[in-house]
Amino acid sequence: MNRELPAIGVSPTVQAMLAARIDRLSAGAKGLLQVAAVIGKRVMLSLLQATVESTEDDVIPHLMELQAAEFLHEGTGVPEAEYTFKHALTHEVAYNSLPVDNRRLLHARILGVLERVHRERLAEQMEVLAHHAVRGEAWEKAVIYLREAGLKAFMRSANVEAVAYFTRGLDVIRILDEGAARDRHELRLLLAVGPAIQATKGLGAPEAERVFARAQELSERLDEPSAAFQALWGQWMVSAGLGRIEPARQIGRELLSVAERANDRALELEAHHAMWATSFWLGELNAVRQHAERGMVLYDPDQHRSLAFLYGGHDPGVCCRWFAAWNFWLLGYPVRAHNACDAAIALAERVAHPPTIAIALAWACGLHYFERDAPATGRCAQRLIDLSKEQHLPAWGAAGRIFHGWALTEARTGAAAIQEIRDGLAEAQAAGTLMPIAPLYKLVLADACLRRGRADEGLRVVDETLAGMAVTGERVWHSEFHRLRGELLLARSSWNQEAAEACFCQAIEIAHAQAARAWELRAATSMALFLARHNRADEGRRMLGELYSSFAESPVDTADLRDAKRLLDEVLIQKT
Repeated sequence: MNRELPAIGVSPTVQAMLAARIDRLSAGAKGLLQVAAVIGKRVMLSLLQATVESTEDDVIPHLMELQAAEFLHEGTGVPEAEYTFKHALTHEVAYNSLPVDNRRLLHARILGVLERVHRERLAEQMEVLAHHAVRGEAWEKAVIYLREAGLKAFMRSANVEAVAYFTRGLDVIRILDEGAARDRHELRLLLAVGPAIQATKGLGAPEAERVFARAQELSERLDEPSAAFQALWGQWMVSAGLGRIEPARQIGRELLSVAERANDRALELEAHHAMWATSFWLGELNAVRQHAERGMVLYDPDQHRSLAFLYGGHDPGVCCRWFAAWNFWLLGYPVRAHNACDAAIALAERVAHPPTIAIALAWACGLHYFERDAPATGRCAQRLIDLSKEQHLPAWGAAGRIFHGWALTEARTGAAAIQEIRDGLAEAQAAGTLMPIAPLYKLVLADACLRRGRADEGLRVVDETLAGMAVTGERVWHSEFHRLRGELLLARSSWNQEAAEACFCQAIEIAHAQAARAWELRAATSMALFLARHNRADEGRRMLGELYSSFAESPVDTADLRDAKRLLDEVLIQKT
C-alpha cells in the first residue's frame, strides 16, 4: 500500500537545487506540479483536471512547461493521457514543497474526485482510495477503504500486503470516536486480519489468537451472532494449529450448537468443517465420515465460494472431500479414497483458489504416500512444488519437498533425499504451519530413515513425535508410529525382538480400536512376518488371513494388500 514518501538518499544541496528549479516555474505550472505530486507518481489527465477544476485547454500549457523542464513526461496511457514523474526525487521534493495542511486538503479533495469519477468501479481503485483517505485524514472512510484493500489483496493470496492494510486500519480505528460504530469497524477488521495472519505466520500464531479473542468480545457486545461464530471458528483454528486437539473438539461442538440455533447453512457447513478435521486428528474415523458426508450435502460451490476467505483460507467443499479421501483409505476403502481425492482436486481447480489447489495436492501426495506409491507421490509433489513457487505458498512448497524427498529414498541419492525431507520440515517450521500435520511429516522422515538403514535417527524421530502427540492429544498416526518403531528396533539390533513384538501388538490394538483397517493390515503384516521368522507361522497366518479377507472392495491392488497376500502365500506354502 502507499505509505509516507520515503526519504531518498540525496544530499540536501541537491534537493535545494531541485526546489529552486521548481520555484522558477510559472505559478500555474508549479501549482499543477504540486497537485500532481499529491495524486502520485503516475497522474491521469482527467483526474488532474478534475482536481484543479480546470479545462484541458487551461492545463495543457502548464503540462507542456513541466515536460520541457523535464519534471514530467507523457506516457502512453490508454484510453486517456497519463503523465509520470521522470525522477522519484522530483516527486518527493514537489510533494514536500506544499505545507502539510495544504497536502491534507488536497488528498481529501482527490479522494472525493475519485469517488465521483469511479463510483461505478470503486473496487478497482481501493488501494488508491485508502491512500488518499489516510493522507486526507478522512478517518472513517480510511478504515473502510483499508479493509477493502486488504480483502482485495487477501483474495489474490497477497497475504503480507493484506496484513499491512488491515493493521493500518486497526491503527486508524483508535482515532475514531468510541461507540458502536467504531466497534463494528474494528470487529470487521479483526475478522479480516485473523485469517491473513494465519496465512503468513501459521495457524497457531499468537497474534491470531489475540485477534479472534478480541473479535469474540466485540461480537458479543454488539450482539452479532454471525461474527461471533466466525471469531469462535478462528479460535478453533488456532487451537488446532497449536496442536491443542481436545480443546479444539470442545470449540467444534460449540460451533455446531451455535450453527444449529442460527439455522444457517453456511455456518452449519463450517461447524462440520471444524468437526471433521478435529475428529480426524483424534483418530475418530467414523465421526469423520459423518461430518464430511454432511459437509458434502451442505456445500454449494457457487453459494459458498467466499467462505475460503473467512474460514481457514481454503474451500470447505474441497476440504471435506480430501479428509474423506484419507478417511476412506484408513477405513480400508482405497477405491473410494481415490474417488474422493480426484473429486477434491477437480473441485479445487473449479474453485480456482490457489491455496485450496495447493492443499488438495498436498493431501493427494499424502494418499499416494500411504499407498507407498513412490512414482505417483513424486509426480504429485513436483506439481505441488511448482504451484507453490508460482503462487508464493511456502508452507505447501515445504510439504511438496517432504513428499518429494520420500519418493526418492529408493534411489541411489537416498542421503540427499532424506536431506530434502529435513529441509522441507525446516521450511514448514519457519512458515509456522507444522501443527497439526507435523506428525505426518515426521512419519515420512522416520519411514525414509528405515528405508535407508538409519535406524538410530528414525527411532529418535519416532520417540520425539510420540512424546509430542501425548501432549497434543493427536492420535490418528499412533498405530503407524508404533509399527515403524518395531521395524526400526529390528533394523538396529537382533536383540530387540521382544520390544519389537510389543510395538507391533500395540500398533494392531490401536488401529483396531480406531477401525483403521489400513493401519491394522500394515501392522498385522509386520507382525505376521515377525512371527513366521520365529516359528510361529500358524499364529501369523490366522491373524493376517482374517484381516486380509475383510478387504472386499474391488478392484484393489495396493502395495499393502500385495505384501499381505504374498506373505500369506509363503506361510501357506510352509504349512503344506
